Amino acid sequence: MSSIDTTLLSQLMSKNEGIVQEGRAAEAREQDGYTNEHLITEAKKVLGFGDTDLIMAGYEVVLKQHNLEVNSLISIVNTLNSGKAAFSEETISALEKGRDELLAKVSKNYNVDKEDLFEEDEK
Repeated sequence: MSSIDTTLLSQLMSKNEGIVQEGRAAEAREQDGYTNEHLITEAKKVLGFGDTDLIMAGYEVVLKQHNLEVNSLISIVNTLNSGKAAFSEETISALEKGRDELLAKVSKNYNVDKEDLFEEDEK
């Protein structure tokens, strides 16, 4: 007698669990008033896409850019907070300009006020 293909069975079980999880998530969204159409519209807004654009076609590029902007903002703010003594006034001014540019982009991307991106003691 042959052995049971446990790898295949694990994959099938995992697939069914994934389907059930997606179903539960869809059901929960609908109970909260979100339809697939609403979710697609909101995702396109976040990505800056038009009605006819496909999310799958370009979401990775946009999200990578958003992540780059966030991480760069964090780096610049940390540098300004801890390394001002190491830089000339000209460099500090350039860093502050970069910070301000990134603050504008990040606050727009996440639809929050610039001030809300800072912790209370850093406002």
